[in-house]
Amino acid sequence: MEHTHTNPTAIDRNRMFSAIDIGTTKIVALTGYTNSAGKIIVLGHGIVQSKNFNINKETENLCSDTIRQSICDAVETARREAGSFCEKVVVGVAGRFMRSYQNRIEFTRTIPYESISKEELERQCEQKINDLALPGEEILDVRKLQYCVDGQFYAQAPVGRTGSVVSLNVGIIKVKSNFLNQLRAVIESCNLQVEEFMFEPLASGAAVLSESDRHKGCTIIDIGGGTTDMAIYENGSLQFAEVIAFGGNSITNDIRQECISKSIDGGAINYASDDWKVAEALKVKHGKCIYNESIDKQQLTITYGEARKTVTVSICEVARVIHCRVSEILDSIHSLIDYSGCVKAAKREIILTGGGSELKDLAFLCEQKLQCAVRVAGPQNIICSSHFDCTQPRYATVVGLLMQAAKIHAQHYVAPKMEEKKLPELEELIETLTPVSSAPKIEAKAVQTKPEPKKETTKRPSLFSKMTIKIGQTVGEFAGNVFADTNDDNEIK
Repeated sequence: MEHTHTNPTAIDRNRMFSAIDIGTTKIVALTGYTNSAGKIIVLGHGIVQSKNFNINKETENLCSDTIRQSICDAVETARREAGSFCEKVVVGVAGRFMRSYQNRIEFTRTIPYESISKEELERQCEQKINDLALPGEEILDVRKLQYCVDGQFYAQAPVGRTGSVVSLNVGIIKVKSNFLNQLRAVIESCNLQVEEFMFEPLASGAAVLSESDRHKGCTIIDIGGGTTDMAIYENGSLQFAEVIAFGGNSITNDIRQECISKSIDGGAINYASDDWKVAEALKVKHGKCIYNESIDKQQLTITYGEARKTVTVSICEVARVIHCRVSEILDSIHSLIDYSGCVKAAKREIILTGGGSELKDLAFLCEQKLQCAVRVAGPQNIICSSHFDCTQPRYATVVGLLMQAAKIHAQHYVAPKMEEKKLPELEELIETLTPVSSAPKIEAKAVQTKPEPKKETTKRPSLFSKMTIKIGQTVGEFAGNVFADTNDDNEIK
């Protein structure tokens, strides 16, 4: 894990961006900035337990008063740690008010022999997609999956092609407008502004998956407190997503009912009750997804609450309860994978994240149920503050939201220009120079130096000179011999 020791007060607040994850069990606020190397650095964080976060199922009204204070507390904690908090935030949304659909849109061109332009394609597709939203719904995200022009399929936009009928397979994520408006009002009551609402499975995928994971195909399963989000990726984009209405809280409630209170009661769950706290502690410290009755025979005697209630709990029984609920969640995921039509891509690899993924033996049970490779992963490519480990799986969603905030910030942020020092004009330089007439005169005295004696150099004779000398010596010797013979003859005569 990579940490930063950056002094928050030294960071320009205009470089900062923020994100908030409003979960069923906790609310997390993060703020940070992007360094010169392009990495996101978390400067401040705030984590507050959700105070009876609940939605009226009949009126579909958000209990805003119960979560507003928690949001404000989380933001204030992050602000104190970082020295500042960007008021424009990216907020994650999920739950039963979200729906993921796959649709096919189509339009006919009036002049089929003309090339398809980018502007024409975007205009026609945007109009058709907006028509898919029903009254009381908003389109949160659109994924363009596959194009088709007169029966010819294209993975990319068919710009420059010709044809009469253009169709497009799209994945659409819708949310109920009433829920979104209430959530926006709660955020704004905390003196914040919603920069963007983001579908939480997309946020988890952005934080955990690599580019290679998205292209080769995989399924990411984010087990949160209230829900379990699943998303299937292939060819670099999201192909299918769905939210399952069971999560870590369902497991805790099962332990509370079957092992602690020994009763099944209806109504709203009190997360602050003593028996709930004991059940949560049992799940975290002793819970596991695989059990063996012949081995797991340990018994725990627990005394809790102001009334000092005492209960004896079997570790094997706790594991059995967890196994049953997790198996139910995995069976739902298996059915959704078959329904998605992306079975091959989905089963290349299963990646578990979220707080629930930290359950012991979960990956092993998932391998048995789904018959494919499974691993647990947390956020990547992020630098945490010195006392906060943001790479844990439980923070996958909020880190993904912060990454989206960084992208939006990069599109609008303009770095301040450095002040350029003005160079003096040529006339100013001339005026600063000392005039020649006023310059002090320096008398130069001639210094007599003795000429150095020339060194005699002996020039080596060339090859031609050597040959000439040799020939002369030979001719001389020959002539001398001739004259000597003549004198000898005269003497004889």
